[in-house]
Amino acid sequence: MYKNYTQRKIRIYHPWKKLWVMTKLSTFLLLVGILSTQARGLAQQVSLTSQQISLKNAFIQIRQQTGFNFLWAAENMNSNKTVRIALQNASLKDAINQLLQGLPLSYEIRQKTILIKERESLIRTYLIVKGKVADSIGNPLQEATIHVINSDGMHTTIQTTTDHDGYFVLQNVPEDAKIEISYLGFATLSISCKQLFSLPMDETFQENNRKIRRLGSGIFGFYLSKTIDPLDETVIIGYGKTTRRLNTGSVSVVTAEQLEKKPVGNVLEALISQVPGLDISPNSGYASGNMNVTIRGQKNLLNQGNATPPLYIVDGVPLTVSTGDLNNAGLNQNGFLGSNSGQSPLYGLNMADISSIEVLKDASATSIYGSRAANGVILITTKRSKSGKTALDLNFYTGITTNPGKIKLLNTSQYLEMRKEAFANDGITPDEYNAPDLVVWDQDKYTDWQKKLAANAKTYDMQLAYSGGNEFTSFRLSGGFHKDTPPIPSEFGSNFRDQRISSLLTVDHSSKDHKLKTTAIVNYSVTDSRLPGGSIYQFDLAPNAPDILDANGKLNYAAYGYNMPSFAPSFFQPYKANTSSLIGNFSIGYQLLSNLNISASFGYSTTRMDQIQTVPKATQGPNPEDYTGISRFGKNNSNGWILEPKVTYQTRLAKGDLQVLLGGTLQDNTTEGEDTQGSGYVNDNLLEDIRYATDIYAMNKYQKYRFQGYFARVNYNYEGKYILDVAARRDGSSRFRANDQMGTFGSVGAAWIFSEEKFLKGSFLSFGKLRASAGTTGSAAAGDYQYLKLWQSSQGSGGYDGSPVINLYQPYNPGFKWQVNKKLEAALELGFFNNRLSLTAAVYQERNSDVLVNNDLPGYTGFYSVVANIPALLQNRGFELQLTSVNFQKQLFNWSTSFNVSLNRNKLLSFPGLENTSYADEYVIGMPSNVSKVLHYTGLDAQTGIYTFRDTNGNGSIDSYGSNSDLYNLDLNPKFTGALENTVSYKEWSLSFLFDFKKQRGFYPIFNYNYDGPVNQPVSVLDRWRNPGDLTQVHKYTTGSGDDLYNFSASDGNLSDASYLRLQNVSLSYKFSSPWLTSAHFQNLRIYLQGQNLFTLSNYKGQDATNPSREYGFAPQRIFTSGLQLTF
Repeated sequence: MYKNYTQRKIRIYHPWKKLWVMTKLSTFLLLVGILSTQARGLAQQVSLTSQQISLKNAFIQIRQQTGFNFLWAAENMNSNKTVRIALQNASLKDAINQLLQGLPLSYEIRQKTILIKERESLIRTYLIVKGKVADSIGNPLQEATIHVINSDGMHTTIQTTTDHDGYFVLQNVPEDAKIEISYLGFATLSISCKQLFSLPMDETFQENNRKIRRLGSGIFGFYLSKTIDPLDETVIIGYGKTTRRLNTGSVSVVTAEQLEKKPVGNVLEALISQVPGLDISPNSGYASGNMNVTIRGQKNLLNQGNATPPLYIVDGVPLTVSTGDLNNAGLNQNGFLGSNSGQSPLYGLNMADISSIEVLKDASATSIYGSRAANGVILITTKRSKSGKTALDLNFYTGITTNPGKIKLLNTSQYLEMRKEAFANDGITPDEYNAPDLVVWDQDKYTDWQKKLAANAKTYDMQLAYSGGNEFTSFRLSGGFHKDTPPIPSEFGSNFRDQRISSLLTVDHSSKDHKLKTTAIVNYSVTDSRLPGGSIYQFDLAPNAPDILDANGKLNYAAYGYNMPSFAPSFFQPYKANTSSLIGNFSIGYQLLSNLNISASFGYSTTRMDQIQTVPKATQGPNPEDYTGISRFGKNNSNGWILEPKVTYQTRLAKGDLQVLLGGTLQDNTTEGEDTQGSGYVNDNLLEDIRYATDIYAMNKYQKYRFQGYFARVNYNYEGKYILDVAARRDGSSRFRANDQMGTFGSVGAAWIFSEEKFLKGSFLSFGKLRASAGTTGSAAAGDYQYLKLWQSSQGSGGYDGSPVINLYQPYNPGFKWQVNKKLEAALELGFFNNRLSLTAAVYQERNSDVLVNNDLPGYTGFYSVVANIPALLQNRGFELQLTSVNFQKQLFNWSTSFNVSLNRNKLLSFPGLENTSYADEYVIGMPSNVSKVLHYTGLDAQTGIYTFRDTNGNGSIDSYGSNSDLYNLDLNPKFTGALENTVSYKEWSLSFLFDFKKQRGFYPIFNYNYDGPVNQPVSVLDRWRNPGDLTQVHKYTTGSGDDLYNFSASDGNLSDASYLRLQNVSLSYKFSSPWLTSAHFQNLRIYLQGQNLFTLSNYKGQDATNPSREYGFAPQRIFTSGLQLTF
């Protein structure tokens, strides 16, 4: 009964159960269907045979045969990894198993999708890696790059850089990964995390170029060794760094080691011949004097005849004068140049504090600086602080300078014969007025004025540097003293000098986590120049001329009377200039992410110059009481600041490295100048006080320049073979009116390192790169306020009836705008024999349009000229070649050679309507912008003994001016220039010698066989014309200066071959390495000898082939020094 009841109960209760059974049955049937479908899919046959196929391509073919899709994570699998496979009608499972055999991968099938993943047994453990990167002797390396490389050898997105003390921290590093550390100029270090963390505490692992020491739990010291491959040397570029290998632009580097060989006071002089395309020529023979500096030729027609100086940037701070030195006057922006032709803006910079100098030339290198880089850029980086044990470095040298050579002039008897014959030819009787040398002066006296007016001078240099710090804060403090005395005999004054005292302080600091970094740099110098008031080396005085000074050391007016040589009073009319200069920079940066950094830098520069030149009564004539004293006072003050925030981002993209830079610039420069002249002084003791002048003329100058810009650069390096660099800049300048202030400039640079291609691997070529660049920069070289209507007050003779008035002296001129400079370059870089022989050949073209000029105005306007753009097109085109070779490299003996040669061709391509402008007599289309117009010399007339010239216009006379003159166009620019340097070392000895050369022609500015006055001549005049029929090229002696003599001075007959080969520098040093150095607590001891401008081979007739346009200034002096360097 119970059973029936139970059964009946179940039947009554089970309608819900029936539904459940039906659901289970449906699910079972569906599952069977799915499994049977999957089984049929897995049972599908796969056929695939290949000796080398990537996983990705294998998956594609399997998908095409089976319909199954594949999914994988990129960080877990290298889909480009190749495998060997042979499948013939294999099942899907067998196919996948064979494909993944030996790989750390597994798979999972989900419906029609196959998931590729890491094996469970290989699930990673993640590590934290902390370390310090330093060089082989422990000096920290700032901004070294640390990459994490996965087990497939691929770069991951995990990366960072070191702070200024070399520290870094990496988070989430897989334990099966590798750490790769690289730094420009050093060999790359790579080690697996497994090997790294297996190092015992305080033990060092060293193998080949790897040196690693475990400093603590998870903290390691990585010591990189310098690479000997010059391709991996660091190159400073605009707002960043790169290497020669990866650079897309044209950048030349001069290192501290090259600079320290030059015993000169101005760093610009040390750069002569070191950089192809960089032309430097001194304007005077003084160390402080300004120099003409151009990079790849003249860039504009504004202030033609003056060099177009580049932008100078010192530790990120543009020098104020380099953004507005339109007249190439250096620091002397008030119009009072002084006897050194203006002070060089870089004279106050201590060369011993410089770490490197980079010269930026093409568009890819310069466009990031926009309009300020129209004439190229010279980046100067000073030496940085170093953490670790404190070190004190002392360097001292001293030496003498001598006159490099003399011209062979007539002796007294030859000179007197010349003068007497000249008077006889002209039928003139000599007397005390027209010929004191024949009538009054001692006929037996002989003075070698080249020797008398030049003496051996002295040079001194002393440097002291102190550095040290810990892992968070480090410093470097240095001080320097340099003094050069000009080559002036002591009897003419013993207090003449160019002198500099300088100091540099650098402090670097980072936070404990090394994310926040700050750097402060302060560079301060004081210079003191005391020089003669004018040119003093007028060595062509008559050999029997009286002494310049009398027995009391005063000007010998008793012998000369009113015929005192014009240069002589300059010894007693001294020019003095005292200058103080400060350049400071503070930068701060914070690493937001491992690949994202924000930073900002603030720079400030200021220069103060005080000038004075006095003209005592006693120096103006034989009777001092007939004169009054004269003084001239000058002030030059310039201030500038610059603020530049930047954001940098770097990441791994596909197979390449992407770097992005964004930034902005705010810049403000102020220049003030005063030029005050006083006369009427009755007492020479009061000349340095303007209050005692009875007549005062004063002029002042004030200019304010503001600049803003936004810049960006994107650099992509794909597989270390293909490099693209794109830069853009938007600039605004206060030199233009509001609607024309903005300009946009940019560049594209690309490089192909074809030696990395597979078809060249293992070949004779160790390095090969093609690079090219194109872009624009602008020029705002018009000066400040040129678009404004300006007024000035006039009084005295310039006023009205003695009352001051206001005059318009500059009209409103809103029409001018940016000058645009377009640059193109292509270069080939090659390395052979493991880069022991390297070559770089570059061709370039720069075209300047919308050229700025001082456009002449008609006289009836009341103004001389206004700044304007003309539709001219000016071109510089050239070629540069550099060769370096390691000729011999052994443990004890090494020999290397470097060679460079460059040529530039400047040409005015077009100037519409030139013949109707005021420039018609100055410029010629198809010729250089500095074309010389000369007469063509046809020889000496054998019947008359006078010069003859080609009558081009056929009018029967020689015309040296006017639109129909007989002048022709002549290019006197150098044909080429270059240098050759050899460096040899044996054990502890090191010797280097540098030759430079130039192919050129130049005028003979001093001697053109003009015999007017008691002036000596070279001995070549002895072969003069005497009688009709004489065949010679030397004019007959004469006392006059006839038309033919005047024309000769402006003809090609007065040209001389000024090509030269000069031994510019020799440096010999010995570095002690004896064990007693350590016991004496010395780290380094070195002695050295150096020579500069040792000899010159040339056919030039003048005194200085390196600057043939020079007249009476001192030629570059021959310098001999000896020195000692000690570190402890």
